[in-house]
Amino acid sequence: MNHSASQRGSSFFLILLGIAIFAALSFAVLQGGRVSQSSLSADQARLAAQDILQYADAVAKAVQTLRLRGCTDREISFAGHPTGVANPSAPTDESCHVFSLSGGKVNAKIADSTYYKTGNTWSGQWRFTGDDDLIGIGTNGCSDNTCAELIMTLYDVKPDICAAIEKIVANNTTMATENDAMMWNNFAGSYYATPEIVGDDTGGAPMHGRGSGCFFEDGGANAYVYYHVLIAR
Repeated sequence: MNHSASQRGSSFFLILLGIAIFAALSFAVLQGGRVSQSSLSADQARLAAQDILQYADAVAKAVQTLRLRGCTDREISFAGHPTGVANPSAPTDESCHVFSLSGGKVNAKIADSTYYKTGNTWSGQWRFTGDDDLIGIGTNGCSDNTCAELIMTLYDVKPDICAAIEKIVANNTTMATENDAMMWNNFAGSYYATPEIVGDDTGGAPMHGRGSGCFFEDGGANAYVYYHVLIAR
């Protein structure tokens, strides 16, 4: 039996309609996938926090190992890391280099792009600095470089990851806040002459005496900062 032209036209229209609906549904699924990737679940935040903590701990252990081998704190070098700089005081054989096979043997890593926000100068950067004095760590509140700590930081951490870090390291649900911005000069063998005192604000109380944690810096670029003290002084 022959089909009329109108019947064939209707069938063709239904086929085109089905293709259009399928394409629209596929686009919606893809868009939904992108949205889910842009925000972290609680499990993803916890895993990211653990990754950050494990890497900082590996660097801290390497620094302590180098010191046991005879490296002074001023000889420690972070050259070899993308954000590290050369230390003219370090031995030329790289025996005091954290990221060298001749020294600490730590693999130089950058932070995963899903761990941090963007927009600030140091967003997502690991920084190694001797500019800051943390309350309750080493000597407190002096006005010269003898009380500056050697610190590793990760800047502009996502808030949910920062909260997960606090939960892991201190079972803490209260985020410390600090009005004064930390200083981020790369450590090259010397400490800042007048270190920034971190944790002296009222909101900084939750971080007192803690060598690792996360806080909100509301006096600088309004960012969450992870820190890990490598050497308390």
